Amino acid sequence: MVAHAEALMVEQIAAFASRARAEDLRQEIRALFKRNILDSLGCALGALPGKPFAKLREQFDAVGRGGRCTLIGGGQTSLDQAALYNSGLVRYLDLLDTYMGPAGLCHPSDNFGGILATADMVGATGEEFMLALAVAYEIGCRVTAAVPVMAKGFNHALQLALSLAAACGKLMNLTPGQSAHAIAIAGIDNISLVSVPKVLESIESLMIHGRRPDSSRTADVDEQKSSEIQSRLPKIPERCYGRGMGACRAADTEGKTRRAQA
Repeated sequence: MVAHAEALMVEQIAAFASRARAEDLRQEIRALFKRNILDSLGCALGALPGKPFAKLREQFDAVGRGGRCTLIGGGQTSLDQAALYNSGLVRYLDLLDTYMGPAGLCHPSDNFGGILATADMVGATGEEFMLALAVAYEIGCRVTAAVPVMAKGFNHALQLALSLAAACGKLMNLTPGQSAHAIAIAGIDNISLVSVPKVLESIESLMIHGRRPDSSRTADVDEQKSSEIQSRLPKIPERCYGRGMGACRAADTEGKTRRAQA
């Protein structure tokens, strides 16, 4: 990376991931991550009968399954196909975990499928897999807590790109400089807008009904919903689903800081 008087944020994230050690995971954090891993696997197993996954397997057969990365439910394929398939399984039932920040949210277990596939590819141990997952959780939740991504109109897929790149870089033993480049590339390529679903809704309405949704009514509803969410967010205690190396802190309605317990 280019030398700067102060490290760029992407370099700080890469350095954090590089410094992380298994010893940083205290027993209570390890217990949380064992629970989170089982929870993600439970979501994935429950989604196996879903039609998209049969179609994905058909596609993998059609294009070739060279690779040693395990598919949840059986079989092996390439790194990218396994990451897609396993991530889809964890996400499909929409029962995955959620981290609520002051101006947005993220789903830390969205990292699970990609990290599992990468760990499989490099032959990582269970402890190395758990540490990479902890790194991803910590980065994703910290970015969500510090940066109003959704309040600024962007989708929380941005945090996922940063956290997943950092965690996979750690599993692949990238140097901090290499990891920083990987994180930057992933971030630049995954800046999507919150408004994209509204565009898709408009297209769907045109296709089905031959007209656009009532934009004025939609705007009123969106504004009202946004105001309601913003008024409620500070009053909702932050729930920690196993953040990485640190404990999750939350401010209650009296403004006091407390640790969120699982």
